[in-house]
Amino acid sequence: MDALRFGWLGHTRRMALESLLATLLEEWSRHWWLGHASAQFTCEAIGELDAQARLQGAFVASSTVGTLAVHAGTRQLASIGRHLALVVTDQDEALASSLGEQALVDLAASIHRRAGHATATEMSRQPLPASLSRADMGAFAVSVTLGRLSMVVLVDRSLGERLAPPTAVAAPTLVARRDALQHAAVNVSARLDFGDIDLACLAGLAVGEVLVADRKLDEALIVEVEGKGAVASGYLRRSGNQRAIVLDGVINTGISSP
Repeated sequence: MDALRFGWLGHTRRMALESLLATLLEEWSRHWWLGHASAQFTCEAIGELDAQARLQGAFVASSTVGTLAVHAGTRQLASIGRHLALVVTDQDEALASSLGEQALVDLAASIHRRAGHATATEMSRQPLPASLSRADMGAFAVSVTLGRLSMVVLVDRSLGERLAPPTAVAAPTLVARRDALQHAAVNVSARLDFGDIDLACLAGLAVGEVLVADRKLDEALIVEVEGKGAVASGYLRRSGNQRAIVLDGVINTGISSP
């Protein structure tokens, strides 16, 4: 089960969904719980409910955008209502039950509204469907505590997708091949064609000897680019303290330019 958990939702979206649910639940707690205090409110993502908890059922609310459930263990609506109103006696059972129901319906409605469902949401206690109880089927759960009241809020895959939609990734901008390569460094060399020389002149060479070629000083050099060969001809010049070549012709190699 662990290998499949949250397989439909990546880490970034899980974090976004957890943060959003925590915000909505804290706003709901601040509105409904008379004893609300930030120090007594917690909300964190958990795995899935255990088998015993699943059998207890939950308060389930469905809409066109998905399904949500609030699992409060064996607590009834009246118990939830009394906790929210800070009432410790068992008097006014019907009023406490009504308060608990209204609070949970409002919680479900606020989450469904955030997912895009604007109409009223009904809630009833019923067995948990697999889409809410099993993580490998897309269920996402957060554990919420309001003082001594602990609940688990579960959303199915459909609702989770709407609450934390995937971020659209812009397609990479393509550039012309010439623009992409124009700053690439290549090795350029200028080759001096020395010409022919008698083999006897090369015998017993020593430092200081002068070799005389059959080429004239005013004949052009051949400019070669690494990986492409000869591309132009030109003449050796000087630019400050650096070598320079003045091109006087382009050599057509039959290979298209980048």
